[in-house]
Amino acid sequence: MQTTEKGKMYILGETCLTKESFEVEFETKKEFYPNGQLRYEETIVEVPANVNPFYFPNSRIRDNGSKYIRVGWCKKYHKNGQLFWGLKYNNAGDVIEASTKYRKDGTIIKM
Repeated sequence: MQTTEKGKMYILGETCLTKESFEVEFETKKEFYPNGQLRYEETIVEVPANVNPFYFPNSRIRDNGSKYIRVGWCKKYHKNGQLFWGLKYNNAGDVIEASTKYRKDGTIIKM
C-alpha cells in the first residue's frame, strides 16, 4: 500500500554565479509492508522543466523524463517498525544529514 500527500513549497536552485527560488508542488509518499508497518517515506519535488539543470545537480529522472529532487527526511524502516536508515535533504536536494543505521533489533550498525 502507498499513500501520497501533496502541497506547495519553495526550493532553492543555485550555481556558482546565481541563486534562484522556485515555488513548486511537493509529494510526500509513504509505502507500507503487508502487515501495515511503514516501510519507506520520502518527500519529492518535481523540478520545473524550464529550470536550468545546473541548479539541481542531485536531481533524478523519472520514467516519464521529468526531473525531481528529494527534500526533508527520506527514511526506510524494518518490518517491525524499527528505523533502518535515514537521509535528510535540504531544499536544493543536497544530503545534509544521515541518521545512524539500525538492525531490526535496534542495535546500531557500525560503519
